[in-house]
Amino acid sequence: MNGALIPPNATPCSRAVTHLYAQYSDFVRRVLQSHGVGPWHLEDAAQDVFLVVFRRLAEFEPRASHKTWLFAIATRIAKDYRRRAVRKEGLLELDEHPIPCSRADPYETVAVAEALRELDRKLGLLDVGRREVFILAQVEQMTAPEIADTLRVKLNTVYSRLRSARREFEELGRLACA
Repeated sequence: MNGALIPPNATPCSRAVTHLYAQYSDFVRRVLQSHGVGPWHLEDAAQDVFLVVFRRLAEFEPRASHKTWLFAIATRIAKDYRRRAVRKEGLLELDEHPIPCSRADPYETVAVAEALRELDRKLGLLDVGRREVFILAQVEQMTAPEIADTLRVKLNTVYSRLRSARREFEELGRLACA
């Protein structure tokens, strides 16, 4: 998002939020999705995250990075969305991984969609703590110290959870092949 889209009379706060949105909106969506927010609610949940950012920007402490702060907000929003989904238990969501439309080979497209479904299933089998560490390390490419700061856990806990998650993930892969 370039500066031309920001109105000239925008406040410094709204300029900062616009900048954060441009830089981190994809990250926020991935965090929400990896924490169980379905595709039909993803945009609303992302908007909720940035509304919290707008309201609380003045409270942001520079000792943490914006990425870790957004991660914490997104995980709380995702938890709220999951809680609402449990209350509305009778409502079914459509397939969470629709087959993407592209001009690529249709067999390849279906294979990719099935692989994504399988990955999502395996991640869903990991306990929450290990899944968070695994996703932050493997998908978001965060370092162990960054993960420890983000999740507010000890560094050794991060290493332990990551080791366990990798072992469990490999085991799930071997079971699927058997």
